Amino acid sequence: MPIPISQSGDTSIIVSIIGTPGAGKSTWLAAAIQELSANIGPANGFDFQPVGELTRAHYRTNYYDPIFVRNEKIPPSDRKGIEEIHNPLVYSFTHQDTGESATFIFLDVAGEDLNDVEYMAHSLKYIHRSDVILHLIDLADIVNEEPRPIEIDVAGQAQSASTQITLNSMSASDILARIYELHTTHGVVAVGEKVSAPLGIIAAKLDRHVNTISKLDFSEVYSDKKIRENADLIKTFLFDSGVRGYLQSAKNRFDDSTCFGVSSLGHNPEIGTENIHPLGVTDPLVWALSRLNLLRGEE
Repeated sequence: MPIPISQSGDTSIIVSIIGTPGAGKSTWLAAAIQELSANIGPANGFDFQPVGELTRAHYRTNYYDPIFVRNEKIPPSDRKGIEEIHNPLVYSFTHQDTGESATFIFLDVAGEDLNDVEYMAHSLKYIHRSDVILHLIDLADIVNEEPRPIEIDVAGQAQSASTQITLNSMSASDILARIYELHTTHGVVAVGEKVSAPLGIIAAKLDRHVNTISKLDFSEVYSDKKIRENADLIKTFLFDSGVRGYLQSAKNRFDDSTCFGVSSLGHNPEIGTENIHPLGVTDPLVWALSRLNLLRGEE
C-alpha cells in the first residue's frame, strides 16, 4: 500500500485511525468525513474534498453508501473484512482566508493487525510516520485493563511466541503499547522518549452514556475552549470509569494527547442507522488541523 504523494506540492499529512475490533472506527471515519466536507468545513472557512476518483469511489462504496444509503453496518476492517478498506483515503484541505493547504492521507488501521508481522511489512508500515494518531476505543474494551509488555527485536518482530499477543486478544492498552513500540523500533524516538505526533483518544459510542454526552458542546464552530472543556469532561468520565492505566500510558508515551467523546450515528447502533445525526465526530480532525497550525480556533 504505497503512500500517495501530493501532486500540488502541498504538505502531506498522514492520519492513522486505529482501534480495537468492533470499536466502530470505519463508521466514525465515514461520518467524520461527511460532516467535515458538508457542514464543519464551511462553518469554519475551509474546503475539505476528496483527491481523485480513486478516493471518491473508495469512500462512496466502502464508507458512505453502507451507512447513509443502505442503512448497513460497515464490515470489520481487519484482514477478514473488506481488503479495499486498507487503501488510504486522500483529501485536500484549503483554508479560504489564509490560503493554507495540505493533503490528508487517512489510514484505517485494524488494531489486531498491528501484531501481525507479515501484514505489517506489506500494508501498515507507515504508522510510525503518522503526523496524527487517532485511537478510537470502545469503553467496554478498556475498563480496568492494564497494558502488557510486547517484546520485539530490531526488525520489529515478536521475540517469541510466548510474548506475542494474539490478534484476538489485543486490548486498547496493548494497541497503544504496540504503536509506541513501532516508533522506537523505527528510530522515531528512543526508548523512554515521548512520541511528538499528537494522540487523539476518541471514546466511541458515547450515546450509551447519556449523562456524559449531554454535557458536551457539539457546536459547529471550532474553539480551543470547547475542545479543552470537552476533553476535561471525557477525561474525568474515563478516569471515574476505572481507565487510569490507559490514560497514564498515553501520558507517558505521547507529548500531546487529548480526549474526545463521539457518537458516529447519534444513537445506539443496535437500533439501526436510520435518522443518523453524528455527534462530535469532526472534533478530533479539527483539533488535528489546529495542532498542525492549519486552523486557529477562538479562545
